Amino acid sequence: MQLLPNGQDVASLYFGYSPSLPLTYVGMVIFGLLFLGFCARVFLSHSRLFLLLLPFTSLLQVVGYALRYECANNPTMGLFIAMSIFLLLCANIIALVNYKTIREVIVYSGVETRFVVIGPRFAKVFFDFNIIASILQGVGGGIQSDPDSRVVGSHLTIAGSCIQLATLICCSPIRRLPLSCAW
Repeated sequence: MQLLPNGQDVASLYFGYSPSLPLTYVGMVIFGLLFLGFCARVFLSHSRLFLLLLPFTSLLQVVGYALRYECANNPTMGLFIAMSIFLLLCANIIALVNYKTIREVIVYSGVETRFVVIGPRFAKVFFDFNIIASILQGVGGGIQSDPDSRVVGSHLTIAGSCIQLATLICCSPIRRLPLSCAW
C-alpha cells in the first residue's frame, strides 16, 4: 500500500475510499465458485451454448477483482480503468443472456404473443450498444479520479448514459410490433 506524504492511501485517490482487501478476496472466491458451478451446470445439463456466457461473466468478475487487488496495492489509472470495465461489462452480458433466454422460452413454448421475439440481430444490436455505453461509463468514471481530467471523464460518463438511454428508447417500440415483424 502506497502512502502520500500526508499519510493518505494512494488508492483512495482512485476509489474515493480505501478499498477492503478481504472483501476483494471474498469476491474472487465467490465468483470463482460461481464460474465452476455455471460451467458444470451448462455442460452437465447439455444446455444451449449461449448460456456459456454465464460462467464467462463470473470469470470476468474474478479478473476484475484481481485487478482491484492489484490496483489497491499499486494504483495506476490504467489498472483502475481496466478493473472498472471488467466489473461493469458483466451486467451487460447477463442482460444479453436474459434477452436470449426470454426468446428461447417464447419460441419453444409455442405461445402466441403480440410482442416481437427477440431475434439474434435485435439482441446483438442491443448488446453492442450496451457494451459501448458501459465502456464509456467505466472509462469516464476511471478518468474522473484524476483531478485534471474530471470534466472529460464526466462527459464520457454522461455520453455512455445517453447511449444507453437512447438504445432503450429506440428498442422499446419494437416490442409492440406483431410477431411476424421479428428480426
